[in-house]
Amino acid sequence: EDVHLLTYYDADSDVSVIMQMGGNDSNIREVYSYSYEADTWIQMNDRPSETDMHYREALIFYDIDNDVGILFESGSRKVFSYDVNTDTWTQLGDRPAELDNAILHSYYDSSENVGVIFQCSGSRGSNPEDSVFHYTYNNDSWYQAADCPDDIETLRGNSYYYDTARGVGVVLCFDTSGSEKIIGTCLYEPSNESWQFRNSNLPMIPYHNEIDMFFGSDIHEMGYLIIGNGAEAIYEIDIYGDTTYVGKTPSNLSNNWANDNIWL
Repeated sequence: EDVHLLTYYDADSDVSVIMQMGGNDSNIREVYSYSYEADTWIQMNDRPSETDMHYREALIFYDIDNDVGILFESGSRKVFSYDVNTDTWTQLGDRPAELDNAILHSYYDSSENVGVIFQCSGSRGSNPEDSVFHYTYNNDSWYQAADCPDDIETLRGNSYYYDTARGVGVVLCFDTSGSEKIIGTCLYEPSNESWQFRNSNLPMIPYHNEIDMFFGSDIHEMGYLIIGNGAEAIYEIDIYGDTTYVGKTPSNLSNNWANDNIWL
């Protein structure tokens, strides 16, 4: 059976949390914590069956202020929190119906203490999927923010990260306002619910499964985009959206990624 691994880094416990997610009604529910410092794996209790979600639609983000992972999906509306310290799952209130049946993205914004969940289809039809919500764990509440701009379409897959230095979400996106799509990065600020598009010289990325990884480095104030299985291409993206092709392997970079805590 197809299995999807969901993972997040628990900063309070200094461990990575990895869980298996199979299809609906699946018995694939194993959960592990991994300590890089000790190089040890600990098997936690299996996820309860109530947390079963479709493996292609399940998402999880880490709330660093409350030290819990927040698990949900774009199919059903159920939401759970997970505390690796106590190995405890808690069912929360349902997520908003406006986020149904869509490709969702999520991350935690520590500058505003909210989870950001969004879908930007760039569609101008009768049923555009362009909702943005902020989730607050402390009172289990969802706030509907301003919709994504009509001319912004976010890429699917591993196409976003949270920039802790600037306090913004960085998302790979298309500007669809012209006759042809233009690829670049979008910056989202939940404090004023604003999106900023920054053009780039990235090649067009037509399929989300070509995006292997997109993550940021506070040390270098750069985003790093890895395209294709086996790192067929690696790009640096600076804070202005300018892009530099750096090769096909980490050795192409002038700095050592491992020593700089980039290549993990």
